[in-house]
Amino acid sequence: MRNDEYWEQAALLREIAVQEGATHTAAEVLELYDGALKDIQNEIRTIKFNFKKRYGIDDKTAEYHLSRARLDDNMNTLIELLENAPDAAARKKILDYIHRDGLSVRAYSARIERYEQLKTVIYARTMKIAAESTGIIGDMLKSAYKESYYGLIDDAARGLDVGIGFTVLNDNAIDEAVNAKWNGKRFSKRIWDNTDRLATEAQNLIVKSLISGESYTKTSRKLAEAFDVEKYHATTLIHTETAHIHGQADLKAYKDLGVQEYKYLATLDYRTCETCQPLDGKVFKLSAAREGVNYPTMHPRCRCTTTMNIDYTSRRARNPLSGKNEIVDGDITYSQWIDSLTPEEKAALELSRKKDDNKTSDKLQYKQYQDVLGRKNVPKSFDKWQELKYNGDRAEYEDLKQAYRYINANAGADINAFHCAKELKQIGVKGSIHIPKKDIAVDSLIFDDEHINHQRKHNVSESEAKSYISNALMSITKRNGLTENYYSYSGVAYVNPSEQIIKTAFSEREFSEEVLSIVEVLKKYGY
Repeated sequence: MRNDEYWEQAALLREIAVQEGATHTAAEVLELYDGALKDIQNEIRTIKFNFKKRYGIDDKTAEYHLSRARLDDNMNTLIELLENAPDAAARKKILDYIHRDGLSVRAYSARIERYEQLKTVIYARTMKIAAESTGIIGDMLKSAYKESYYGLIDDAARGLDVGIGFTVLNDNAIDEAVNAKWNGKRFSKRIWDNTDRLATEAQNLIVKSLISGESYTKTSRKLAEAFDVEKYHATTLIHTETAHIHGQADLKAYKDLGVQEYKYLATLDYRTCETCQPLDGKVFKLSAAREGVNYPTMHPRCRCTTTMNIDYTSRRARNPLSGKNEIVDGDITYSQWIDSLTPEEKAALELSRKKDDNKTSDKLQYKQYQDVLGRKNVPKSFDKWQELKYNGDRAEYEDLKQAYRYINANAGADINAFHCAKELKQIGVKGSIHIPKKDIAVDSLIFDDEHINHQRKHNVSESEAKSYISNALMSITKRNGLTENYYSYSGVAYVNPSEQIIKTAFSEREFSEEVLSIVEVLKKYGY
């Protein structure tokens, strides 16, 4: 039987584990904000450049005229008249009437066009953050719920060295827990509200910028500041939602374990707030648990947790008739309990343990795969990555591993090159396929004219053979590296790399069925 210290330490470690996951997810979401900010800043720069190009004026003059146009009904009416003027003379008369230099109307029209375009860009990019982050955060919360629930069950069984009953969570139950309202809103609604607020603030900032004629640099800096504020809110939301779902998973586990009371555990450091300090160590009835009153989360970014309050001198086991947990002089050990679990129960516990044990190395692996394969070619979130790795489609995961190895082994290769090489293998191409081709010093190669033209009658010149290599889209290593075959659309050349000799070469006129099949696959993948 473990003592109080074990139970408190186990509870705190589970809380730390889920918050580490939240930190990783927050980093993913903040990258979405950074990408959106960069897109909006680029749009501002592009529109300003187009205005300058359109009217042939410098920065200072452009900013001056873009700030001069008057936003009133009369100006709108005159612009409408200008657009519908029957001839050049009529347009000139209207322009002269508005302003002697005629630039104000054009500047105003361009500014309205720019403003409307920017409004659309800002709203689309900020709300894209909402759409993408909802999926990323949702996946993380589902994973946190499962890991918290199974982690507590496992800790309890180890601590009591006894078999206990638990529920194998199904997807519907997890979705319901994650999407349940608390404090009046679902987590997804909070995300959309935050990003909608950012969109409105950014649009208002652009309006003020246009009216004042402020420089791109100043506007860009203000936008970055607005995004920084919202990034802080997003991080707070992620950690708070994680703490909430962790607490809810613990509650379910307590109920499944038959626990009657829980003990409140405040994080013991200088950041523990005055709200949580008085609750530390207090014991409450599980039936009286109220989130925000005597059960975490008490406030945004709350880091407190709870542990079971049980009689540690006795043990807990399942009643074979009722299936409920009871405090007894248990006679089934932890190892015996593990052996008694159904395959589904064992899988649930093992998956949770694997994910938690390998979280650090898996995060590094996930980042490496993102860097090499590109973000769009791997699961969108770390939690989906772990799910694929441990419980997903094995063929899909193996395909990603092969792609990762291929790209690392072939300089300049990408995911498209991997899929092309994979299909070439599927149609029976032998050897080690390199897309792009293996580099070789073409000019230094010796041309075996005797074999190529006198014996084989290929009628290929040295310059043609070398052009096949220079323009090759791929090469294939054969015969344990003794031959490197280079394939272009105009011809093929076989090289002995160790001897630096072009052993044979032939033009597209002599392509065999095998070579024609290779060419078709290359074309299919855009090479």
